[in-house]
Amino acid sequence: MYAQFGGTMGERMKSVYGAFCSRHNDALQIYKALLKSDVTFQEFIKVSRLDTQRKIANFLVELLSVLRVCLHQPKVSF
Repeated sequence: MYAQFGGTMGERMKSVYGAFCSRHNDALQIYKALLKSDVTFQEFIKVSRLDTQRKIANFLVELLSVLRVCLHQPKVSF
């Protein structure tokens, strides 16, 4: 990892990451304000969270299926 982000690329990465981090508080305040006042934004966040949860659940089901096959174990039902 050090080789990947060393030298000129490493310095650029530090600069970009520093700029990103320095704007975190501002971004968080904007997020909180929108979440309180904008119904469309609230719905977007709600749907995004549900979609993320669904993707994680699907991933875990697939992972369990692969592990079951790899370990030659009988199917586990939930």
